[in-house]
Amino acid sequence: MLVIGKDGIAIVVHKNNPVKNLTQQQIFDIFTGKVNNWSEVGGNNAPIFVQTRESGSGTLGAFVELALDKIQKGQQVIATATPHTSNPAVKQAVAKEVNAIGFLSFGHVDNSINTLTVNGIEATVENALNKKYPIVQPLVICTKGRPSGVTAKLIDFFTSPTGKKIIDSEDFISLP
Repeated sequence: MLVIGKDGIAIVVHKNNPVKNLTQQQIFDIFTGKVNNWSEVGGNNAPIFVQTRESGSGTLGAFVELALDKIQKGQQVIATATPHTSNPAVKQAVAKEVNAIGFLSFGHVDNSINTLTVNGIEATVENALNKKYPIVQPLVICTKGRPSGVTAKLIDFFTSPTGKKIIDSEDFISLP
């Protein structure tokens, strides 16, 4: 198994939401439905509207594994969450609803929404690469045995400057 990049997943809220940081436990509690009002995590007295990716999404799978299963195995995002077919759709929903919360791959974050810190750690490429930010999954290539031939050439390509540019252009994080 060879790691060729990373996928950082940011927790995002509306620009006017006063919440700036959540602990991993608070994220778990919100996305599993234990906490359903922003006042319970330092925000306004308002309902929380959870936005998520659709079933089968890689971003959803990684989020469940990295943010929910770390607290309690077998958890899923609350059934009343609004599912979306893409990261841009989640971002748009959060940007439109002041009480919304969602998650996005880092590459989709922009100034239309706010990114929360998690346990006081900013969702940045640097923090993803140095393993400080907790919601990051590796992008891997798995081979049976030592890679050779076309497989080795593919791995060489993804670790080349051109391959790294492609990884970055697909909203992931290439390795230094």
